[in-house]
Amino acid sequence: MVKRSVGIIGGGLAGLTAAAFLTQEGWSVDVFERADAPGGCASDYLLGGCRFPTGATIAFGLEEHGALQKLLTALDINVTAHVLHHPLDIVLADRAVGIYTETSVQTQEWQQKFPSIAPQISRLFHQSQLIADSLYALAKVQWSWPLSSWHDVWIAASTLWQYPRSWWGLARYFTQPWRSLLSTYHLYPPKTPDQQAFMQMLDALLIDSIQTTSENASALMASLALDMYRRGSYTITGGLRTLADALVQRIERSGGRLHYRSIVKMCRWDESLKQWSISTGPQEPNECSDVINATGRPLPGPSAHVTHTPWSPMTPSTGAFRVDGVIARRHLPMPLASHLPRSFQIVLPDITGRPSYLHGAVYLTFHHNLCSNAQDILWTATAHTAVQYWHPRLPRSVYHARKEQAAAQVMAACDRVLPHLAALSSAVYVATPVTYYRFLHKHGVGGIPLTAQQLLHIAGSRTAHPHLYQAGDTVFPGPGTLSAVLSGFLAAQNVVGHRIRLRSS
Repeated sequence: MVKRSVGIIGGGLAGLTAAAFLTQEGWSVDVFERADAPGGCASDYLLGGCRFPTGATIAFGLEEHGALQKLLTALDINVTAHVLHHPLDIVLADRAVGIYTETSVQTQEWQQKFPSIAPQISRLFHQSQLIADSLYALAKVQWSWPLSSWHDVWIAASTLWQYPRSWWGLARYFTQPWRSLLSTYHLYPPKTPDQQAFMQMLDALLIDSIQTTSENASALMASLALDMYRRGSYTITGGLRTLADALVQRIERSGGRLHYRSIVKMCRWDESLKQWSISTGPQEPNECSDVINATGRPLPGPSAHVTHTPWSPMTPSTGAFRVDGVIARRHLPMPLASHLPRSFQIVLPDITGRPSYLHGAVYLTFHHNLCSNAQDILWTATAHTAVQYWHPRLPRSVYHARKEQAAAQVMAACDRVLPHLAALSSAVYVATPVTYYRFLHKHGVGGIPLTAQQLLHIAGSRTAHPHLYQAGDTVFPGPGTLSAVLSGFLAAQNVVGHRIRLRSS
C-alpha cells in the first residue's frame, strides 16, 4: 500500500491550496492539471498580446486576520494587495449606486440613492453584519460540514461551548430565507420605486456572489455576501495569477509535483492494494493512497459515482457570456482611468418581442494591461446565460445569430457606463460557454445557488469513499477566490485526519 500520498486532480486555487497544506504536513503530493498553466479561473490567457483574467479580478479575505490572509500567512506566502475603497457601482435603470468599504460613506450613499427607505436599509445591513460576524467566529475553529466522524462531533461540541452566543444567534437563520429578513425591515415585498430599485440592486449583488436572488437566498449566505465589501475587497498586484504562482512555488519548495497538460483518463481504486491508480496517458499510472477531486466534475472511472453527489441535482446550469476588449487610456474619463481596477454591475432591462439569452446583470471591469502597451486599458464584460442556449450541436447559423444578439445586448449595457465602448476599442473578443468548455472543460461557472434549502445539502469535502475527497466552490460555497481556497484547506484537513494548526508567522 502507498502511504501518505495524495493525487490532486485540478490545479485551480482549491487544488493548489490543498497541495500546499498537504506538502507542509509531509505528504507526497502530485497535482494533475489539464491546462498548461496553474490557477484555473484564477489564471489568465493571452489575446492579441494582452493578458486577460480568466475569471475574478478581486479577492476577499485579505484584511488583517481575514480568512484568506490567515491561510496565506500559515504557508509563508506574501502577496502585494491593495484595498479598494470604492470597488463597485451598480447601474440600475434610473440610478447608479456605489458600494463602499467605509460604513459611514455607504450610509450616505443609501440616504442619497434610496431616501425614503435609507433608515431601514441601514438597520438591515447592521443585522447582516452581526450575522456575518457570528459566522466568522465559528469559522475560526476550522470545523468541517457535514459532521461525519467523532472528531467532527467533538469540534462542533467544543465550538458550541466556546461560542454559545454565535451558535444561538445563527440558529434561527439557518433555514430562514433572506426575504423574511427583508420583510422584518419592511423592504419586502417591494412596492415603492425605492424598494423596487433596492431589490434590483440586491439581486445584482447576490446573483454574482451566491448565484441566487433575494427571493430565494439563504439569510446566512446573503448576509455573508453583503458584508464582504465592508470587510474589504482587494486587488493583487499582477492579478490573481500571482496568487496561483505563489502556491505553486510553495508546493514545489516542499517537494510536491505539478503535472501540466495532464488529462486524467482513468481514476481507479484497487481494494486489494488499498490504493488509487491515476492514468493520464500511455505512461505508467500514478499510485497514491488518497485522491482529491478539485475539478468540479465527476472523475473518469468506475469510482466516479461517489463524487457525483454535490454536482448532481445542484450542478451549476449557468454559463458565462463574455466580451473582452482593449481601449486606449485617453478614451476613459479621468476618474475612471485613475482608479483601476473599477467594476460596474449593469442590470439588464427586460426585453420584449424577442428572446433574451442573458439574464441578471452585465459585470464590466476595467483593469490594467500587464503586457505590451501600458497605455492600453483592458476591459471585460460578462453576463450569465443558460448553458442549454449554447449546445455545441446547434446549427452554425443559429449559434452565430445568438452570439451576435447577446454581444449586442452586452455592449448596449456597457454603453450606459462608457458610450460607444466597442467603437472606441482597438480590439474586441467575444466568448460563449462553448469557448469556456474549450479552454476550461466545463460549461458552468460559479457555484450552486445558495438558497436556504440548498444550504442543507452541501456535501462537504468527504465522499462516500473513505479515501476520496473533493474541493471547489460547490464544496465550500461563497465568493469564488475565497471559497476555493477555504475548500482546498478543508479537504487537506480531512485527508490528514486532524485539525491543521495555522502558524501566525
